[in-house]
Amino acid sequence: MLAQAYLTYGDQLILKQQDATEYMQNAVTYADSVINSNQYSLLNNYADLFDIGKETLAYNEVIFGIRFQTDPTNRAQPAAGSEYALRFNVANTRYVSASGENQNGDGTYRIQNWFIDHYRDGDYRDADSLEFDYRNEGAFWQSSIGNNNNTYFVYPNVVPAGMGNNTIGNPIIRKYIDPNGKDQRNHGNDFFIIRLAEVYYIKAEALNELHGGPTAEALAAFNTVRARARNADGTARSVPADLDAVTAGDQAHFRMKIFDDRGLELVGEGQRWFDLVRMPSPLGNTVTMYEYQFLHRLNNKLEGYPEYTTFTNTNPTYNNTTKLWTPRNGVHSYSLNVTIPKFLLFPVPTSELIQNLNFGGQNPGW
Repeated sequence: MLAQAYLTYGDQLILKQQDATEYMQNAVTYADSVINSNQYSLLNNYADLFDIGKETLAYNEVIFGIRFQTDPTNRAQPAAGSEYALRFNVANTRYVSASGENQNGDGTYRIQNWFIDHYRDGDYRDADSLEFDYRNEGAFWQSSIGNNNNTYFVYPNVVPAGMGNNTIGNPIIRKYIDPNGKDQRNHGNDFFIIRLAEVYYIKAEALNELHGGPTAEALAAFNTVRARARNADGTARSVPADLDAVTAGDQAHFRMKIFDDRGLELVGEGQRWFDLVRMPSPLGNTVTMYEYQFLHRLNNKLEGYPEYTTFTNTNPTYNNTTKLWTPRNGVHSYSLNVTIPKFLLFPVPTSELIQNLNFGGQNPGW
């Protein structure tokens, strides 16, 4: 976590056009102290991290997690259990949550369509589109059992012939499932704060910033996580391929590669917001990834990047005749206002300002 803190502060210095050398070097040093300790190792199968029956095994990779367990003595919010199984799943994903007869989720936490579309293209699919990065299957629902035990196919998957037209139009994260919980807000799913995969990403990113581009050491750290993704569930796949000096590109392009891989690897684990607001973007050291994504890329204002100019504000619908979801790459960009600077940061809690008189002022606009 100290490596993560040094990286975050170093990024903030870069965004202010100040020297971040000391902090990036410290991030590498502390990341290496974890990696070289050999106390942790990546699990062979990415999906095993989120199998509640294998949670003890997950802590071979998880460095710090919030431990939850189904609480037989309390119900709902006062219980010692978590509510992630309820919040991340939806009505037609049965047997995932202790939420009544059908054990459905309530769909509080969802992701946008463009996000999963991005991870079925480019580095994340093979040339014949027969294989995708296995983390798609480990992190997202492909199909589920819904009402009347019908099979529902989840965006962007299509319904096989003869299966009717049972679909779910939003991608859904599949990392939190516990049908044996006591009630809706009382499950055993842990929440991982930091695991070894992120430590490799921290090292790769800090080295990229230190040296103005990807070094062999940075690529090795990055590719370590990709190698686990290729292992799938024990059957090797061709994607995502390792990056080399050519495919990684320059500093700006490798930043984007790290940002994208972190997005897939860590989806649903509470990291995305911080990645967005702390990281400099391919548009330069004064533009955050948050501004890059929502002010430029997702509003079709990214001149010179034609691959990022096909987003729409329309929700996709499924055509059971053509077996197509249209339109693709749906994004609700209007829900995030990045033209007002205050929304680039959360406010600092008043309680923190009171307890730490040396903290300084409130974030701008709050």
